Order: sequence, then structure tokens, then C-alpha cells
Amino acid sequence: MHAGPVGEESPAERAAREAVAVEVCQLCPVRARCLDLAMWVRPEYGVWAGLTAAELAALADLSELDMKEVA
Repeated sequence: MHAGPVGEESPAERAAREAVAVEVCQLCPVRARCLDLAMWVRPEYGVWAGLTAAELAALADLSELDMKEVA
């Protein structure tokens, strides 16, 4: 299965593609499990559990900061 573009895409095209993926994720019954997997895998691209790879990286950074505060 190929979900990304074939060839180059503009920033606007990428944003539109990701927006559709985020919408699909909103109703997914396994969204929480997908988020768990994404936080473990740390994907470099794509949309997982309704979040882009950049959003997941930021969330992971915040989670690591929270864990340091607990330790």
C-alpha cells in the first residue's frame, strides 16, 4: 500500500493530504493503540493517530520532559 505522493508535492498539497488523513483518524476505533505504537516507533513521516510525524516528535519531547520531572 502506498499512501504518500508519487514524486514531489507542494507544501499545500502535503497539508491537504495530511488533513484528509487526520480526518480519517478521528473516527478510527484503534486510534489510541495507534498512538501508543507511534510513540514507540517514532515515525519520520505520515499521519499516525491523527498526528503528523512532527506533532508526534513534539509530543514525545514533552513526554520525556515530564518523565525527567518525575525522576
